[in-house]
Amino acid sequence: TLSLQFFNGLFMPCFHIGINTLILNNTEEEFVGRVNGILIPIFIGAMVITMSLAGWLKVQFSLVPTYVLAGVLFLIGYIISQRLLRLSTYIKEETSISV
Repeated sequence: TLSLQFFNGLFMPCFHIGINTLILNNTEEEFVGRVNGILIPIFIGAMVITMSLAGWLKVQFSLVPTYVLAGVLFLIGYIISQRLLRLSTYIKEETSISV
């Protein structure tokens, strides 16, 4: 458990760097502070809620269904984020062509 907590603490900044990179790449300059001020607390709050739910799910179900559910939710999040990134790229290309 201690080693997993170490790796969790080691990779947590990677998530924050990734989110901040997405914010800086996909947000106009004058809105970066506002977007950052909203998204970071939502992200941290969602992590706290899901970590709390993970303990409850582990008690209610066995470990395998809990991991399967986490994998399915991760896949859904990946698909949604890929579509948003493609849409963002498409909008940037379209506005650069029309200018």
